[in-house]
Amino acid sequence: MIEIHYKDPEIPKVTPENIHEALLETRGMIEGKIKSDGEKWAQLDKFWEAQETKNQELTTEILARKKAEDEAVERVAVIEAELAKRAGQLGDPVRDEKLEAEYKAFDSWFKGGEKPMTMDMKAQLRTDDDTSAGYLVPEAVDANLLKKITEMDPVRSIASVMTITSKSIEIVVEDSIPTANYEAELEQNQYSEAGYSNVTLTPYRQSFTSRVTQDQLMNSGWPMEQQMSMGAGTAFAKGEGTGFVTGSGHKEPEGFTVNAVVATQDTAGNDAFAPADVLTLWGLPKDGYDLTFVMNRQIMVLIRKFASTTGSYLWTPGLNGPVMNTLCGEPYVLLPAMASAVADGAIIMGIGDFRAGYRIVDRTGMSVIRDDVTEARKANVLITYNRWNTGRVVLPEAIKLLTVQ
Repeated sequence: MIEIHYKDPEIPKVTPENIHEALLETRGMIEGKIKSDGEKWAQLDKFWEAQETKNQELTTEILARKKAEDEAVERVAVIEAELAKRAGQLGDPVRDEKLEAEYKAFDSWFKGGEKPMTMDMKAQLRTDDDTSAGYLVPEAVDANLLKKITEMDPVRSIASVMTITSKSIEIVVEDSIPTANYEAELEQNQYSEAGYSNVTLTPYRQSFTSRVTQDQLMNSGWPMEQQMSMGAGTAFAKGEGTGFVTGSGHKEPEGFTVNAVVATQDTAGNDAFAPADVLTLWGLPKDGYDLTFVMNRQIMVLIRKFASTTGSYLWTPGLNGPVMNTLCGEPYVLLPAMASAVADGAIIMGIGDFRAGYRIVDRTGMSVIRDDVTEARKANVLITYNRWNTGRVVLPEAIKLLTVQ
């Protein structure tokens, strides 16, 4: 009789599932052949039971090790996410700014006010340049807000933008040029001088206040100051964008559509808009200006629907490869603040060299004022954002508008 002595078997380098399936199959084959030999069956059964026990131990060990590895990966991901929220991703230029003492001081003040701050941290919050006795926003936050305004407002992308450090600025505008005449021999020439005028631009304060609970500032799982900064950028962008297009000029920017000197052209038809109106507007500005069309998206939809008598569309965008789509060979910018429907008296389109004709002026710096007192009983903190800017038409002849007759 062949005796089978049990010893720890060597486990093949396969998965536990493969071993288990092989054992079950082998067991079935052996059971059919030696079912009549009780002693042999008992020995083999003992062996396979031991093998199964060893297999289960190995399976448990593998699963436990995999679980530990997965948990380690998750912990590292959580730590990396937390570090990214606090200081930014590696290689991000803003990350270095957030590690500076000034930004850390601002973050501490933003979340906890002045009480938890040391004298050294307070010294980092410069107030000498702030006109409203608030706290000057660190460069990292200020740049972030201004960047969002630039990206969200298309008027800034086509107009002339400048930053000043004083309360206002005067711009000299040439109103007329000298006239040179031909003269005969010994004839005296005529006097002719250029005409100039001064345009004063004074930035207005753009402001709003947000309410946030103390618990949100202290216990939020994500950087509250970044979220509020993004909200501030959105609010400022919406406000100034409308002002640059339709602002009255009283305590706000002057919109180029309401300037009294900018020339307007009526549509050919009454309460109608036709392809010929676009061509007429295109031909109004003087040669030499770098032109850009402006309009609401709904007006652009109407232009795209212009068709010939045969049904062919007169304007087919998207066929120029890497070249931008144009209208009459000029680029266009969509401005939501412009009129969206063809109605009597509505200014539905504009064209011009806005870099020459419209000037946007930003005042350096932006203040953030934290108020812990007004709603202290509710544990609410009021955060007030202030910035200063304006916009105005400085060269009216560079801009032309189309008005519905």
